[in-house]
Amino acid sequence: MEFVSEGCRDITGYDPVDLVQNQILSYRQLIYSKDREMVREEIDRALRERRHYQISYRIQTRAGEEKWVWEQGDGIFAPGAEAAAVEGVIVDITPRRAVTKQIETQDRLANVGRMATGIAHDFNNIMSIITLYSGLLERQPDHPRRNQYLSIISQQAYHASRLIRQLLDYSRNSVVEQPALDLSTFLREIVGLLQRTVPDNVTVELESSVEEALVRADPTRLQQVMINLAFNARDAMPNGGKLSISLSLLELAPGEQLADVELKPGRWLCVRIADTGFGIPPHVLSRIFEPFYTTKEPGRGTGLGLAQVQGIVTELNGAVSVESQLGTGTTFSIYLPAFTPLDRSGGDMSAAEIPARRSETVLLAEDNDATREAVTEVLTGLGYQVVVARTGREALALFEQHGASINLLLADIVMPEIGGVELYQRVRQKWPEMPCILMSGQALEREQQRRLEEDTVYWIQKPFTIDALVESLQLVLGA
Repeated sequence: MEFVSEGCRDITGYDPVDLVQNQILSYRQLIYSKDREMVREEIDRALRERRHYQISYRIQTRAGEEKWVWEQGDGIFAPGAEAAAVEGVIVDITPRRAVTKQIETQDRLANVGRMATGIAHDFNNIMSIITLYSGLLERQPDHPRRNQYLSIISQQAYHASRLIRQLLDYSRNSVVEQPALDLSTFLREIVGLLQRTVPDNVTVELESSVEEALVRADPTRLQQVMINLAFNARDAMPNGGKLSISLSLLELAPGEQLADVELKPGRWLCVRIADTGFGIPPHVLSRIFEPFYTTKEPGRGTGLGLAQVQGIVTELNGAVSVESQLGTGTTFSIYLPAFTPLDRSGGDMSAAEIPARRSETVLLAEDNDATREAVTEVLTGLGYQVVVARTGREALALFEQHGASINLLLADIVMPEIGGVELYQRVRQKWPEMPCILMSGQALEREQQRRLEEDTVYWIQKPFTIDALVESLQLVLGA
């Protein structure tokens, strides 16, 4: 039997009598469907382990509004029996969450500024290399090491694009879908980023014993986890120290279990972030994952950092644990299920091996002159017929003239007057089956990508290689 206090009316808009006696619906039905399973699993896990639980989630009020609530509770157990009931408190944290989200955004922008300072040094080195080698080739077109210099320029351009993407991914709620993420490569990039960001008196080291480390994860979200934990470690070592990041593989047999975290049998990848800081006192260690709990002075911490870490890891079907000793340091362990593709032998062709189709006509809409000329050169070199537009409005006029002969629209998202998104929408009104590829100089927002996927529109992020462009064309035109 449920009991709901009078405070329920203030939070949900429902009278407690309606929820309990009249049984119009139960409180659990107010929880957002996407959060409901997570809440149930966390409470069930806490009851099995006979421990206190704390969790944040969304509910829908009687007026249809979304509210964020924080719930904490304990099971009531009969001697030697399972839980007979659950007793807890639910608090409306919507206003506080809005304020802390604003503070979190400010903290994020401050971190971006610090990262930008470190990245600027590397970026200027990259541009120096590109400028010097390209200038040398302009002076000596037939230089004996021409191909080597061109290869270096291409590599440095790729490194520059990776640096910019790291800033974009961290500063915005962007998403780059990737079915499988190589943790080894990912952690090397994170360590490189941290080495440019943390103070000189903090040493950053990486150790890995895993050759193949694939997981299913959004790299942007996982980057948030690593940056959050690394910056906490940095703050715990004001006089300097060592930040160690390690990667290892764990295989659990049925019935086998770790002491500090509950994992299902199978293969797990473990990322450990360890510092040599002043450690966490026991009375604080038990509360570090609570939302809004912080030991930092006012204005420096929101109390959402570690709660966010736990939430993201949980979303990835993983788990996180922590151990700490005063005066020695702290170690966070993140466990993620290892991903093994069903077919590793598959015989898929690389992008370079995919034969280019040589009969289609592509309408290219790009407002940047140099980019438009470069893409046109590549397309014509691959054998495509190219119709060029400098604006979205000009592209629409060309569709009216040549619509029947155009096989694909390739357009930049950001253009004057009519952008790429509006362009493909207007084209699709008259030619519903027209294949479309959009080019973007920045990572797409989650909602924007969702709409493109619903409309079966492919997108490619700048800067892209010839192989990436060929692969995109083949995927879209071959569908």
